[in-house]
Amino acid sequence: MAHFLVLLLTGYLGIHQCLYALYVPIHASDLSVALRTQRDIGQDITLDQYLWPALNLTSAYFGTDFSNTHLNSMSYLLDYGYLRFGIDVYWNDITSRWQICPEAGLDESIATDQRIHQSLCSPSGLKYFLGVINSHLCQTELLVSPMNTHLLVLILNLHTVGAQDATKDPMTRIDTLTSLLVSGISHTPRQNSRFYTPVDLMQSQREMGDGTGNGTGNGTGDRDGTGVVWPSWMHVVRQHKQLLVGFGSVSTLFNNITTLQDHPLIFRSGMLGTNVEFPLEEAFVTDACPSQNSTVGWSLWSDENEAWNATQVQQIVRPP
Repeated sequence: MAHFLVLLLTGYLGIHQCLYALYVPIHASDLSVALRTQRDIGQDITLDQYLWPALNLTSAYFGTDFSNTHLNSMSYLLDYGYLRFGIDVYWNDITSRWQICPEAGLDESIATDQRIHQSLCSPSGLKYFLGVINSHLCQTELLVSPMNTHLLVLILNLHTVGAQDATKDPMTRIDTLTSLLVSGISHTPRQNSRFYTPVDLMQSQREMGDGTGNGTGNGTGDRDGTGVVWPSWMHVVRQHKQLLVGFGSVSTLFNNITTLQDHPLIFRSGMLGTNVEFPLEEAFVTDACPSQNSTVGWSLWSDENEAWNATQVQQIVRPP
């Protein structure tokens, strides 16, 4: 198992700033080598057919603890090889803010964690969560640590909390969410966005031409059943992109956004696939590659409703 000593982890993860924490290996980095090998083997695999170890953070990790301490510890999930995260986010009409705490009554004027009913909530939960993600992206970006560069997928399940004004345009709430994402994830040292967006996908498809793999995008056709030809992992990483964000499930208040075209930053619901239950014991088989006609893609293995287990993570990222 790989262990790390993390320095410079405390402090505010500032907007448009990177804190380059120093990761010092304590023991043999067997896990890191295994993860890097798995990554390199799949560099020419299209995104929809890539193996994305997935975790629903709300049900499998947070539970009722949305404190800053627990948010900060989420960095270990990234070290263990999880690449796709589902998270429930809640719009609060009273505060006009998004939050990850499922409780109304969160007082954002109080800087410390607050106990609300059964939940321990951080007043800056979603912003702090994005700060943890941003810190990881900064530390593993192509120009800083190419040996550890990877792509992350973030699926946002939209909910509401407290009394809501049904007359408000849902898209104003989405615009607020977009602004939060943009401010929470810094640019690369070359001042490029880290997001791989629907606009980027359209550009990749133009580069791939007919989608047969003859273009620079190295696409291999529509294999996830969505009618979309996805580029390879390497094609995206070469653009210094590190993060894809998509809508997951949405409450009825946001239903109309699912019929809209892709948001400039966030992929529409289902565009990045849906979590497919893939039993752990089947994660490594003799023929591990999906067949050419397979529609299974994106999240081939998920831990949707189970508490996070480090032993299971080692099994999925490093076969026995």
